[in-house]
Amino acid sequence: MIKAIVSHAQGARWAPLSVLPSPNPSMTVNVKTRFQTHLGFGGAITEAAAYTAMEGRSEADFKAVVANYFGDDGLRYNLTRIHMNSSDFALGNYTYVDYGDTTLQSFNIEREEQYVLPFLREALNHQPALKTLISPWSPPAWMKTNHYMNHGGSLKEEFYPLWAAYFVKFIQSLQAKGIQPWGVSVQNEPAAKQTWDSCLYTPEQEYTFVKYHLGPALKNAFKGGIQLLVWDHNRDIIMERVAPILQDPDLNGVVWGTAFHWYGEEAFGNVK
Repeated sequence: MIKAIVSHAQGARWAPLSVLPSPNPSMTVNVKTRFQTHLGFGGAITEAAAYTAMEGRSEADFKAVVANYFGDDGLRYNLTRIHMNSSDFALGNYTYVDYGDTTLQSFNIEREEQYVLPFLREALNHQPALKTLISPWSPPAWMKTNHYMNHGGSLKEEFYPLWAAYFVKFIQSLQAKGIQPWGVSVQNEPAAKQTWDSCLYTPEQEYTFVKYHLGPALKNAFKGGIQLLVWDHNRDIIMERVAPILQDPDLNGVVWGTAFHWYGEEAFGNVK
């Protein structure tokens, strides 16, 4: 049943639309009562999304699409997320280095100049203070235990330092193009083995990678200028996943927060 939120003196309750007094219900906000704050709202700029917005459209139409999301007369999104390497919403699997390049000398993000970065720059034209979060869906296949970017697999421990350096390279490449990211998450959905780009981390693996590799690499390269988020998966097992990280005093100030996805019908089951 479709539900709407109805304001009451005591707070808010959920009610079926069929019992609302008007076919055009309104919501009254009590601005004197404040709860948690928000950095903002936004959406992801993926290769597939940018392709859809750009391909076959005129420049004016493309700009209008971006303005609808990020412009002052649109939704005024002030947050966005982009993927490092390909994601499930890309046009195919890709990375930024040649196969087996453990020096990262071949590192090149020019593929993103076709769709993702033009879209991001246009968004920045509307929101110069736009906060951009970077998330990987998978390391290069040769860094993984299953030798594929798809179908899960894990980052080989021998490549923990190299994968941390890969994050740094990507951020520096964006900075060289005049784009300043706000933060990174360790891995999109680290507990999900998918038919598309995916990589699995146990709690212990994520803790080790963050504490001894990614955290120090970001701190050394950016002196606290890049925020680090952990988990980045569904909310149901947040506590057991992030406890080893958040309980370590050495990581206080290294990890900015916990990213999570509000997925699944069960996520709304306790809303009254």
